[in-house]
Amino acid sequence: MNQEEKKKMFLDIVEHLQHMVQELELQPGDRLPSERVLTDRLQVGRSSVREALRALELLGVIETKRGEGTFLSDPTKHRLVELLAAFLLRNPTTRQEVSEVKCLLESAQHTYDPISTPHMITSDDELDKMDKKMQSVDNRLLYRIWKLLAEYETAAKKANHK
Repeated sequence: MNQEEKKKMFLDIVEHLQHMVQELELQPGDRLPSERVLTDRLQVGRSSVREALRALELLGVIETKRGEGTFLSDPTKHRLVELLAAFLLRNPTTRQEVSEVKCLLESAQHTYDPISTPHMITSDDELDKMDKKMQSVDNRLLYRIWKLLAEYETAAKKANHK
């Protein structure tokens, strides 16, 4: 199996777990099926399931308790940001961008009004125009945050239409 096939299998497993969490309406603290059950359901190797679970655990999506099983984590309690910050914030430009984005979000919070806020971008054309506009902002972090949120929103819309 080549690297591209492994990546696709990994993403398929993660996507299946995401659908399972939604279908079963699992909440933080709820137990996920065992590796053996997931292997049987997905018809994949146990090592592939284990690799996907390990990645999700690293991201703080799930937690494994030895001898007890795998549980859905509380997303507000992960330490991913703390771990990444030590690596990402070594660059002075990045630190400046983080400070600017934080200030921008804090000021936006004070003026946010859901009634008068512009509508969500719904068409691909609008999204492309906004993407060009956001790329012109002289803050790579702000653009990446916007891009990530736009991708989340697009993925959520697709998931809800399935």
